[in-house]
Amino acid sequence: MLSFGAIEHLVRIIEAAIDISFIYDLVKDMYSEVVRPSIDPVILVKLTFIQSTLFIRLMHNY
Repeated sequence: MLSFGAIEHLVRIIEAAIDISFIYDLVKDMYSEVVRPSIDPVILVKLTFIQSTLFIRLMHNY
């Protein structure tokens, strides 16, 4: 397996320490299996968490 980035990077430490697979149970009634595939809800939670943890600002302005 290829390894990209530092092993001790904060995002990798967070990924190893926090299990957020419970998100699937929370949102299973909100996602349909019949229509086109949607964005994985765990990915959305991870992105939001990492964005707030690393103080990453949105790229667009309203």
